[in-house]
Amino acid sequence: MTLVNDIKKLLITMLLLGITCFTQAQMTADVPVFVDIQLESGAITVPSFAGLSDLTNGLLTSAVLFKVKANNDWKVDTEIGSIILTPVPGGPASILHPLTFSNFSYMVSPDQDDVYDPAVVFTSTLATILTGVKQGYDKKFSVKFKITPGLSVDPAAYTIPIIYTISPL
Repeated sequence: MTLVNDIKKLLITMLLLGITCFTQAQMTADVPVFVDIQLESGAITVPSFAGLSDLTNGLLTSAVLFKVKANNDWKVDTEIGSIILTPVPGGPASILHPLTFSNFSYMVSPDQDDVYDPAVVFTSTLATILTGVKQGYDKKFSVKFKITPGLSVDPAAYTIPIIYTISPL
């Protein structure tokens, strides 16, 4: 009991003199980079090419609306995938001059307010269409495409995969 009493006396003396004892521990927490893109609404639809003006001036697709969530600066890349073509009646049996990425341009409405930046022509199958900074709310934007086959592209039915990828900067 003397040892217990001695410890009590020591603690009381330390408290009266303002002496404190403490210990310290550390912990670590890793917060990962998070970037996510979600299709909010829309599906790309293309009106029919009705004549020479549509072929040479191009047609706009419908808008696709996206939402980005990120805790890091980010970029959105859009890729024109491998275009699938099918010959059409009255057209050539072999497609020698198909639709390619160079027949496409894109327009972005950075604030999803139907005010679009000027059209930018794809210079390869992949283009960075928008970059952004982390923010405390969802970033929304929309994209439209313009397809301009001109008179050099062979008639055919074309299926065009469009791939969107978000990545941290």
